[in-house]
Amino acid sequence: MRVKIILQALRPQVISINYNYYLSSLIYYILRESDVNFSTYLHSEGYSLGNKNFKLFCFSRLFPGRYSVRTDKLVIEDKIEWYVSSPITKFIFHLADGLLTKKTVTIGQGTFYVHSAEMTQPPEFTNDMLFRSLSPITTHTAQMIEGQRKTISCAVSEPKFIENIKNNLLRKYFLVHGSLPDNLSLHMQIDKRYLQDRGKLIQYKNTRIKGYQVPFRLKGDREIMKIAYDCGVGEKNSAGMGCVEIIGGS
Repeated sequence: MRVKIILQALRPQVISINYNYYLSSLIYYILRESDVNFSTYLHSEGYSLGNKNFKLFCFSRLFPGRYSVRTDKLVIEDKIEWYVSSPITKFIFHLADGLLTKKTVTIGQGTFYVHSAEMTQPPEFTNDMLFRSLSPITTHTAQMIEGQRKTISCAVSEPKFIENIKNNLLRKYFLVHGSLPDNLSLHMQIDKRYLQDRGKLIQYKNTRIKGYQVPFRLKGDREIMKIAYDCGVGEKNSAGMGCVEIIGGS
């Protein structure tokens, strides 16, 4: 399920170009205003599988109409489109309902009027689909560096990048459905023109997250396609990473 949100700046608003944390905070704030218990559970615990926790939602980057960039600031002059997705009905209901009760919301230092928040028509999912990223996709791996085990981001050209994404999608599928799909075969192919992409660094609070905005093809169970669309691809989806849209299928 996906909500399309339109925010309006009635006069130019200046926000940080690294706005992911502010968007994440806004989501939790709206949820807390609508259902404090659900918001607290999602923020503090989320959905666990083994030693991994999932929030099971993702959001896109902002898509402003008229804007300009001034060093590390974004000056937004009119409407913004923003997309938030989740397979959890309660999440979508509380977010959309909460937004529509607000006249204005803040993103960092910027104030925006809530123009609309409405469900989008879900795509028709097939076993073979083309995606593109609406926010950078990230995944990580552990390596021994100078005798210490450290977590580093995977480059889009590394086989581990795709392997991690496939395993991550299966975990999300299990959390949503309570079992694995009958067909565990899952094939992902990234557009070769993007394999040398240097990635994009996102500053999220005190952490830098490196991600890649790349188109890719996914083949597998159609319900996994829905998981990719609803939950996001890769890691740190609740920090605004890995939101995707479908651009084709067969």
